Amino acid sequence: RRVARLATKGLPLAMTVMGDTLLAGVGDTGVISVDVTHPDRPRLLDRYVDDGFAQDLSVDGELAAVAAKSGGVWILNVSDPRHLRPIAKVSSKHANGVAWHEGKLFIADGEEGLVVVDMNDPLRPSGLGSLDLTDRTEPRPVDPAPVSVKVSGRTAYLAGGRRGLLVVDVADPSAPKLVRETRTGGFVHDVALDGDRVWLADFRKGIMFTPMGDGGVSARMGSIRVDGQAARVQPLAG
Repeated sequence: RRVARLATKGLPLAMTVMGDTLLAGVGDTGVISVDVTHPDRPRLLDRYVDDGFAQDLSVDGELAAVAAKSGGVWILNVSDPRHLRPIAKVSSKHANGVAWHEGKLFIADGEEGLVVVDMNDPLRPSGLGSLDLTDRTEPRPVDPAPVSVKVSGRTAYLAGGRRGLLVVDVADPSAPKLVRETRTGGFVHDVALDGDRVWLADFRKGIMFTPMGDGGVSARMGSIRVDGQAARVQPLAG
């Protein structure tokens, strides 16, 4: 049952809730903050727009990182949702996805692979390490185009398009290492973590899930068929 509707001027591609505020990336119309104190009467509070296409975001306390493709990663102070305030930007060619974890940003950077940025000083982000994910074992290299990333402990999980799920050891963030690649036969567009499971949104296969293993995932995957293409996945608590 639909409770309410709010015009956003763009397609909501990523959302997160901070207390009574919803923060959403809405493509070329930027990032919006919405008051959801009364879910049946959502109210737009502010909008921030910069170069790029806001398609993913990750929040750490009073700060938000927004993956904006060729516009890089925007760093916003969201302590006052009525006034979204930019404080820094991380340059990137293909910032498709971003995850903020233990003082670091992990960026799914398309053809550039995985990029790790030190955020101990949010005003001055500095590069820590990167991992080239180009597959050179194929006669015609497959562009991995990682479009989403999530991090748990010392492991990063990337949605690697045709290469499926990519599992990366980030115990040393200055030297990430690919430890497993699990192809699905489709195109993995998003990844999410929930307890001891990894969830995938696959354009062709629907919603897929697999239990986490030690430093990786099991090759056994379950799936849930959906109508149309599965582009995003978000497990619900409980």
